[in-house]
Amino acid sequence: MHIRNIALLLIMLSSSLSVNAGQAIYKTISNQTQYGNGQITKIKIQGFLVFDPDTSRITAIAGFTTNGLKLFTVNPAMNYRVEHLTGPNGSTYTFLSKAESPGTQYAGTLLETVYARSKDSWITIDYSRGAQSLPLKFFSSSHAIIHNDQTGITIGAESTGSATLDVKASRASNLSESFDDAVARLEVYFISRGFTKFTPEPAN
Repeated sequence: MHIRNIALLLIMLSSSLSVNAGQAIYKTISNQTQYGNGQITKIKIQGFLVFDPDTSRITAIAGFTTNGLKLFTVNPAMNYRVEHLTGPNGSTYTFLSKAESPGTQYAGTLLETVYARSKDSWITIDYSRGAQSLPLKFFSSSHAIIHNDQTGITIGAESTGSATLDVKASRASNLSESFDDAVARLEVYFISRGFTKFTPEPAN
């Protein structure tokens, strides 16, 4: 009876891990140039991307310093298109894209475009599933025009960057946490380093 109970417990534990598994963790870095309000400002942005390849759910957690303030944002991707395309010799690619004018996620977004591309590789990030075809490194570019109704200031922003799959972090994440837990843990990462969370006003 004791051995049977242990076996059932292990089955239940492995089942719960499978339910929670599936996210890929990427390290991100981008350089943004902002135009407007009588100046040109350059900002370096670093953080993480949590990506569920099964559901195409994406959340970006990124930090930056501006005007002496250390800020970070948590940005659940909305209205993105995910496409899987084939290349030569059996190669595959994952594309992420978004184009809206006006933007539907945050207030004052007059224009938002994002384009990211990655070649896929067969990698194991979840031992219960084995090797999966996953994006290895996204190369991205984005553009935005944002107007602040309170200040009357309009800013145009251009960014280029990359997101590189962290295989070790992805494996550890899939052994111990859900997608939401991973996002929460990465929020704590920034808070523990003195960053303040900044949440833009949502669109009406």
